[in-house]
Formats: sequence, structure tokens, C-alpha cells
Amino acid sequence: MNFEIDNFIIKSYRFNEDDILNIAKDKHLGSDFPVVYIIYKSGSLKKAYIGETINAIRRLKQHLTNPEKANLSDVLLFQVHYSINQQP
Repeated sequence: MNFEIDNFIIKSYRFNEDDILNIAKDKHLGSDFPVVYIIYKSGSLKKAYIGETINAIRRLKQHLTNPEKANLSDVLLFQVHYSINQQP
């Protein structure tokens, strides 16, 4: 499930190694681009982790190794795409 509202995008992935590798295909999520994310257990937001990073792939891989987050199953990534128009 993906939403886009005036350059604001929410993307949903499974919280596992394979899907994190799929995230790498998005040029805005690899590195040097700010992302806010929520890792949660599908069907319940009673237990969730909210974070922000400029390297989503590296940070999500770190979370996968954390035993406290091992039972979480999904991740939502929040992006804002913008461009800077520089005048000479």
C-alpha cells in the first residue's frame, strides 16, 4: 500500500531482510535522504518503534538484529520529496 499526497509518500514493507533489500531499489531511501519510519506488528499498533534516519536500509538492518524488535513484522516509511530551485 502506497500513498502520495503532494510529494508526501508512505510506503509499506514487511520487516525482513528480503524486503529491506527491495527498499534499496528506491534511490531516495538508500542514504543521505531523511526518512521517518514505524516498525510494528501487523494487526496491532500496541507495540511499535518510531525512528528517523538518513540511511533507511542500514538502520532497518540494525533493527533486524535487535531481539526486542524480532516479533515486529511490518514497516511504514514516510518520505517527503522536494526540490530546491536555485536562482543564479
